[in-house]
Amino acid sequence: MSLPLHSVCIPSYNHERYILDCLNSVRRQTYPRLELIVVDDGSADQTFNLAEQFVAEHADRFERVELLRQANRGIAPTCNRLLDLARGEWFHLFGSDDMLYPEKIAAEWEACCRWKEPNLALVHADAELIDAEGNVVGPHCSSWKTEGPVARAFETLLLNNYIKTPTAMVRRDALVEMGGYAETFTIEDYFSWLKLSSKFRIGKINKVVCGYRWHGGNYSADKKEMLKATIAIHHKFIEEFGDNIDKNVLMKCYQKDVRRVWRWAKKENRSLLPVMTKKVLGSYFLRPDEENFKCLTDFLQMD
Repeated sequence: MSLPLHSVCIPSYNHERYILDCLNSVRRQTYPRLELIVVDDGSADQTFNLAEQFVAEHADRFERVELLRQANRGIAPTCNRLLDLARGEWFHLFGSDDMLYPEKIAAEWEACCRWKEPNLALVHADAELIDAEGNVVGPHCSSWKTEGPVARAFETLLLNNYIKTPTAMVRRDALVEMGGYAETFTIEDYFSWLKLSSKFRIGKINKVVCGYRWHGGNYSADKKEMLKATIAIHHKFIEEFGDNIDKNVLMKCYQKDVRRVWRWAKKENRSLLPVMTKKVLGSYFLRPDEENFKCLTDFLQMD
C-alpha cells in the first residue's frame, strides 16, 4: 500500500518567537510524504521573513512547499485558503505557535490503516500544554478516552468539544464536502467537527502528539467570547441537523449551556440574572428546540 501525501498547513500571525520551533517540528516528522503550506495573515513582525528563511534551508524535506503572505483576513478565512491550497489526501492544521511531536502524523496514519474504516474522516489524539519557552506545564488531553472510530460523535461533541485541533488529521475531501471552516464563527474548527461527525466516523488514539502553546495571546483564553461562540455554534448546528439528534442529548446540551451562561452572568454581570430567570430558566426542563438555543445566544448579546 503506497503512502498518501499529507498536507501540513499553518496559518501564521505575529509569532516570530515561535515560528521556527513550529516549522522545525514539522520537518522532524517521521512520516515521509509531506507538503508544507504556510499562509501568513498580515504579520507585523518578522514571522514571514523567518518562515521564508526556513523554506530556503529546508524545502527539500517536503514534496511541495507553499509560503504565501496576505493582508489580514482572520483565522477562519485563512484556514479555508489553506484548505484550498492543500493537495494531500489528509489535512493537518495547527497554529504557528504550536509544536508537533515527531511521531504525530505517523501514529495517526498507522491507526487509520489498522482500523480499516472506509467512512473515517478524522483522527485525533491528546496534547499537552507548553509555555512560551516550550516547557510542559500540564496535560491538554481529550476527555474522550475510547480508542477507535465511532459514529454519531456529534452527540458527545455537543456536550464537550474534546477534539484538540493541533492533534487532528482530517480527510481533506470530507472537510471540503462539509463546507470547510465556517467564517461566521470565532471557533471555526468546532462547527467543522460537528458537521463532519454528522456524516463520517471520527477516531481517537490515546497518545500525546503535540504541544499546545498557552500564553496571553491565545483566543481560547477569552472565556466570554468562547462561551458566546460555543452557544452560537450549538444553535446553528441544531438548526441544520436537529432532526437527527437524540432528544435526550439535545436536552443535556441545552441544560449544560444554560448552566454555563448562568455561571458567567453570576460572576460577570449579575444585573442580567433577573432577565435570564424570566426568559431562559422556565424552559430548563422542557425539550428544547432551536428557538431555545437562539434565546441563549440573544441573551449573551445583551451584555
